[in-house]
Amino acid sequence: MLNIVVDLTSLLPGGENGGAKIMALQLIKRMGRIAPNHQFILLANRHNAAELSKLNTTNIKTLKISALDLTFANFLAGIVYAFFFPFIRFAKAFMPFSVAIRVERLAQIIRQFILGKSIAKRTQADLFFCPFTAVNYKSRRIPVVAVVHDIQFHYHPYFFTREDLFQRRRNFASAYKKADRIICVSEHVKNTVLDAAKISRDKVVSIYTRLGNRLVRAKQETLVSTLKNHELTDNNYLLYPANFWQHKNHQMLFTAFQYYRSKHPQSTLKLVCTGADNAHKKALADAIRQMGLDNWIKLPGFLADDAFSSLMQGCKAVIFPSLYEGFGMPIIEAMANSKPVLCSNLTCLPEIAGNAAILFDPRKPTDIANAIARLEQEPELIEKLTKQGSQHALKFSNDMDMATEYLAVFHEVVKMASE
Repeated sequence: MLNIVVDLTSLLPGGENGGAKIMALQLIKRMGRIAPNHQFILLANRHNAAELSKLNTTNIKTLKISALDLTFANFLAGIVYAFFFPFIRFAKAFMPFSVAIRVERLAQIIRQFILGKSIAKRTQADLFFCPFTAVNYKSRRIPVVAVVHDIQFHYHPYFFTREDLFQRRRNFASAYKKADRIICVSEHVKNTVLDAAKISRDKVVSIYTRLGNRLVRAKQETLVSTLKNHELTDNNYLLYPANFWQHKNHQMLFTAFQYYRSKHPQSTLKLVCTGADNAHKKALADAIRQMGLDNWIKLPGFLADDAFSSLMQGCKAVIFPSLYEGFGMPIIEAMANSKPVLCSNLTCLPEIAGNAAILFDPRKPTDIANAIARLEQEPELIEKLTKQGSQHALKFSNDMDMATEYLAVFHEVVKMASE
């Protein structure tokens, strides 16, 4: 029996973590099911403890990092942070950003070191598992496995604020320096990690995110009501499921869609973009109005699984013009639902899509528009790709195999640590 401590303190509400959250929660459920002799202790904070407690079973338990749960450790860590607090405020007000952020980070490191030892002792941990990359809590002699979903910041730093960029670099550095094994969600991510970190190949493995069958098919009445609520008709819209982050390339997609409509004014095809609200989404909504596309582009926000499943079932195709991905789960979900895929040809996406998608250059609006036109004009191709996609999705649909592969890595790392 292993006691596996899973650090979920980075988990955010709603869809703000993107596919990483879906993958982490689904993986935990599957591992708990196939390894009933193991205990999974989920580290939570006051913001996500209620959500995570819904996963609790006989061998999955939630541990909230609070003064009530870890009394002495939190008390000591609180004193440390209180000591640093005036220095942090001073540094942020009067010193360069690079100095201020490092002062704050030093306080976090000391606090996490104290809590890490306490957590390991209280849970009798055999392993720390970090599905959101960052190794926040570590105790000597307790092995660590971390997941890296992508290192986009390394190639496109201009997509991030200074604070976010610093945090992502720190998270990645903590993984390749502290983790005994790094799991990457695709071969593309594995290669970029090895290139950026210059670490031994033996330390890095790739395990695909096999959640192609995650979505439960929506009931017909749910499908009908969802489409009606969003003023959509069956098989007459493109779906882009992605948070409104810069690398998701919505603005270029809107430009391409406007160009497509100018070339095909008779088309009644609409575009639906789901994702959690943020400031970028508000800017995109303004752009839609300025482009005169209010009636053609819908932004329904973050949706519960039944509503999202309805949109997936009702769409004509999934379009995915992202500039950078570590995996790209929506394209596999689309294929598993027998939907054609129009997809970016950058980063991991050709690897994940295989020969079952229409690929385009997401930096060229005419390329995107031409891919949409092919969807409308080449029914034989679409039928062929749909069949190939359904078959291709089977490679990414056995979630129990994914969980088994993760557990095998855990067992190997624990065994090596004990030798």
